[in-house]
Amino acid sequence: MEAQARTNLRQLLHHLRSALPEGGRFITADSQNILWRSTPEFAIDVAAFEQAAARGLETGKAGDEVASRKELEKAASLYGGDFMPGLYDEWVEEERKRLRQKFSDVLGQLVVLLEQTGGFSSAIQYAERLLALDPLCETSYQTLMHLHALKGDRAAALLVYHHCATVLRRELDTEPGPATRKLRDELTRQDVISSNKPNMPTRTGATQLALTGRQ
Repeated sequence: MEAQARTNLRQLLHHLRSALPEGGRFITADSQNILWRSTPEFAIDVAAFEQAAARGLETGKAGDEVASRKELEKAASLYGGDFMPGLYDEWVEEERKRLRQKFSDVLGQLVVLLEQTGGFSSAIQYAERLLALDPLCETSYQTLMHLHALKGDRAAALLVYHHCATVLRRELDTEPGPATRKLRDELTRQDVISSNKPNMPTRTGATQLALTGRQ
């Protein structure tokens, strides 16, 4: 099997050099390894994403919210989807999962930063991307409901709840949990209650809502 894998790899390298005659100068290879040469002439999107994500999370921990937001937004723009879609080797699956989790961390931190500064519309956009990563995550629905309510749009918040209920019934044959239903009830009553926001991006924890927030 290993011999066949090496043969396949040599064929792929041959095809690459045939398709990109100048591409060989970006590759260094020996009997054991194949590496991209790091030069200013090209960039690898995965590496750029990871570097921006790391800088964003590190500057956030250091308390520099402006720099953190800039780097996290850059990272979010660089993530174009799952790593190597269509390939299902074990190492690919592991790398895909790792990068998705890092992207989830980036989005979660962006939502927190934007909410703290009153950027509710942008926070909603990132929260929607976070939900798209896992449409069964109730905490993501709670976060979206909370953000819409802070923006003053209770109708949109309730639409999020109904979407959550529809997805959970269709995919899991279950109903939203107590925390999500409680949040819906608070929105429906239009009560003013203290806020206990979800802990992004975990899946547990009760959520209450301040309906008086405005952007």
